[in-house]
Amino acid sequence: MDWSREEVEAIVVDYLRMLSLELSGQNYSKAAHRRALQAKLNQRSDGSIEFKHGNVSAVMIECGYPYVRGYLPRANVQALLRTVVQEQLAGMRELDALALAVVQQPVVAPDLEDFSAIVTQAPQWRHAAREPARTYTPIAVKRDYLQREAQNQFLGAAGEEFVLRYEHWRLRQLGQLTLAERVEHVSRSRGDGLGYDILSFEADGRERFIEVKTTNFGKETPFFFSRGELQFSRDARDQFQLCRLFEFRNAPQLFSLTGPLGPVNAILGVRTGLKRCQSRRRAPCRPGVCTRSARATGAASSLFPAGCDPKGPSPALPSLARYLPCLRLAPWRWPFRIATHRPK
Repeated sequence: MDWSREEVEAIVVDYLRMLSLELSGQNYSKAAHRRALQAKLNQRSDGSIEFKHGNVSAVMIECGYPYVRGYLPRANVQALLRTVVQEQLAGMRELDALALAVVQQPVVAPDLEDFSAIVTQAPQWRHAAREPARTYTPIAVKRDYLQREAQNQFLGAAGEEFVLRYEHWRLRQLGQLTLAERVEHVSRSRGDGLGYDILSFEADGRERFIEVKTTNFGKETPFFFSRGELQFSRDARDQFQLCRLFEFRNAPQLFSLTGPLGPVNAILGVRTGLKRCQSRRRAPCRPGVCTRSARATGAASSLFPAGCDPKGPSPALPSLARYLPCLRLAPWRWPFRIATHRPK
């Protein structure tokens, strides 16, 4: 049964309240919020409410906001939900101020001696959403806080320093003390713009080129990379590694992916990470040929790899794109934006 406007408004108001508390560093109980919310809903189960929270998270990412920790983004979002979220965000100056303060706040690398507990698996494909598919509704982005966080030089430098120490620790654990001493923070020693941040090594002495992307938000938060980083990842191929740090301020964790960042023709368009190919043709999309791209919404043309199936992953995509299949252009320095959730 579809959610009514009253139900959608209630869950969005509650979600944004939890996000405001989280961004301000205040404690709250998700279970208590859910119990209070159930009284305003039409006999919705806990599972249904949790799933809807995931839908809200997906819309928040589309709008350039962080999402509530623990509520992983879910695709196939109800069109009404997008409308209500935008309406609510338009009048929440307090949330704007909180988000802006968080993404611009300086941060230093946490002190760790043992890095063994911080490594985790990369995001995996989500199961198909249970809500019926909806017509795509453009999202009006007022202020992209995820983009602003990516421009936080203090955060970027702290993340690189953290990974530098991790690489020293990793090689020492492998008994490669000489290689550990040769690990270099190249973005600092040689300058930025090389396409990677840290020069490290494999146990057999092969070079490892590491690009670091850091966020204070959750594992599913999209990140940005430049055209130079994209090209270098394709040139270095199996020697290139993307290291994604998340939850950096509170409890840093990381996952690493090896291989090219993905072909340019995997880009889905500006801020349309949850959007699938809108071509009416039944045949698979071809590179650069999506007959109904995002031109009407001001987005870049939607491009898909040869033989892709918009409903699922393409086996032709490289390793990183298999985990992070959704690449988005963004206006800041013309980077690409990767969303870690499955597109519709």
